[in-house]
Amino acid sequence: QWLIATAKATDKIFVYNAVTGDSIRSVGGSGTQAGQLARPNGIAVTDDLVWVVERDNHRVQVFTLPEFKPVGTFGDSLLKKPYGLYVHKKDAGQYTVFVTDDYDLPEGQPIDPQLLKNRVHKYSVTLSENRLDWQLEIMFGDTGAGQLKVVESIFGDPENNILFIAEEDKTNTHIKVYDFAGNYTGKSIGEGLFKSQVEGISLYQTSDGNGYWIVTDQS
Repeated sequence: QWLIATAKATDKIFVYNAVTGDSIRSVGGSGTQAGQLARPNGIAVTDDLVWVVERDNHRVQVFTLPEFKPVGTFGDSLLKKPYGLYVHKKDAGQYTVFVTDDYDLPEGQPIDPQLLKNRVHKYSVTLSENRLDWQLEIMFGDTGAGQLKVVESIFGDPENNILFIAEEDKTNTHIKVYDFAGNYTGKSIGEGLFKSQVEGISLYQTSDGNGYWIVTDQS
């Protein structure tokens, strides 16, 4: 039972015993080569794979467990300032991956909604015999009521076709609800509830098919 965490300042992944909290090992180090990291942020685990978003390498890197062998990267040529990700396993070796991209906007002027159209990337990723292949499906972001001005955390509920995406704008931080096709559903959750930025999102399923959304507040 491991807890795997990203350490942005040291460009490493740290592994802890999830029961005792004891440190087990670290992985990575600064650089652009396979196995190296540059400001790792979002992280996810599916089966025996670890997916890590690297903000400053503008990519997602995939490692195998338990040895943390680098398998490959994707999004390198498209992502500008990625932060969070959600990974949905479609079939053996086939995944849909949503990555948020908080690319910079012009300072000191009103936001042009058209600049927010690529806030989330949806990738199709296939892993076979330690070979990683990927393709961008769509980039999306609503230009109306569902705008994502400051975006980082994201998590999905495939059974109900729901994506929770954190709007971290300090003036009105809350959750925007999208579907897997990239459409804003018209629903927002938690407006006025969070004291500071919405930072982490997870979904906990209970035995009766229901569950709980768990959202953290940075303050």
